[in-house]
Amino acid sequence: MSNFWIKGLQAVGATGVRAICSLAVQKMMALWFGPVGITMLNHLQNLTALLISIPNDGINRGLTALLPSTLQGNDGRRRKIKLAGLVWHSGILLVSILLLLTYPASFVTVFSRQELSMGSWLLWFIPGLAGSFAFSYWCGLRLAEGRVKLYSWVQGLTAVLALAVAGFGIIQGKVEVALLYIVIGQGLGGLVAWLHTLRRRQQVEIIVVDDASEKVTPNQATIWGYVKAIGRFGLMAAGIALFGRLTEYFVRMMAIGNFNELDIGYWQAVVRLSDAYTLPLNTFLTVVIFPVLAMTSGKGPEAWRTVRTGMSIALPIGWAGLVLAWWLRADLMVWLNDIEFVAAAPLVGWQTIGDMLRLPSYFFATMLLAQNRPTRFLFLEFVSTAVYVLALSILLPRYDVTGFVMAHAIRYAVYLPCTFWVAYEGDKS
Repeated sequence: MSNFWIKGLQAVGATGVRAICSLAVQKMMALWFGPVGITMLNHLQNLTALLISIPNDGINRGLTALLPSTLQGNDGRRRKIKLAGLVWHSGILLVSILLLLTYPASFVTVFSRQELSMGSWLLWFIPGLAGSFAFSYWCGLRLAEGRVKLYSWVQGLTAVLALAVAGFGIIQGKVEVALLYIVIGQGLGGLVAWLHTLRRRQQVEIIVVDDASEKVTPNQATIWGYVKAIGRFGLMAAGIALFGRLTEYFVRMMAIGNFNELDIGYWQAVVRLSDAYTLPLNTFLTVVIFPVLAMTSGKGPEAWRTVRTGMSIALPIGWAGLVLAWWLRADLMVWLNDIEFVAAAPLVGWQTIGDMLRLPSYFFATMLLAQNRPTRFLFLEFVSTAVYVLALSILLPRYDVTGFVMAHAIRYAVYLPCTFWVAYEGDKS
């Protein structure tokens, strides 16, 4: 159990550095560009998260579920699993680029201005996105191998590097240029991580499949068999992308077109505070909880004991922090943004209620991922999105921008009991 918590502290520490750097970028965007800058920043990061969510939330978890059982066994099998992960990351990156080039108006028109054409913006955005995919694959391999210390150090260093690059772009004084530097800074993480790996000559064999030393047995999986096995986790992550991030992306597009840009900026400042706060928990679940649950397929007494242990520590700390953030809401909006963002303070209350429900729901959702039941997981994500959209349609005409945070709270009031029930039923079946 001591190793359990050591890994957790290492991962959460690195994520804390990432959160601080993210908030520093937010502060600079608010000072230079005001509420519009915050809206554009959130919109950009939601786009990149949408495109890379299947590798991060699905493919890498598939690697975590499959690699540990073979690390000490068969080098040929390890290479096949890693190559299957590379196939998925490369394929999704290619599809993402094709989508951006084919439908630029649906994704990047809002980011291009008179000073920078859509084509020029994409010319710089795509290499940054490719770097983020490379970094995601690197992180997936390191976590699957249990090398949390290396993962944490590189995460922290690349976050500082991304902050420096973003800061240089922001002081240029043009929002579309600043956004590009933010993407490029994030993409440089992939370059740094792989240069480190190549310099130390570790795991270079991922691009080579050599079965000469491997005794082949009739029931041994092929590369494409592992591609299919990892794809089940990718399918569940596709549900997160489709019913979560894509919905949020187009809801924000709708908001930008129909609401006052200052009000949207205040709402997005509250959302960014919420996302920064939940980032350490997501890392804790990915790095510490999910690998343990994957070994039990998310079922049985050991799985529930792991979840209870994690919740007994994370939830009291998380809820106490949320209450503190609500208590200091006006000051936080000013400290993290600018004096005019004090107008966002009334929105924090409903967002806090939703986040208090969101924290425990993530534990049960992680159990569902470990149980590897795509149909149930996708249905649950669909229900969550349907509740959110329905709540927005009812609340926005009456409560204006406040309806966004109210819908957030209602969404997780439904999502929490549903995730618990589905995880419990999955454990019995």
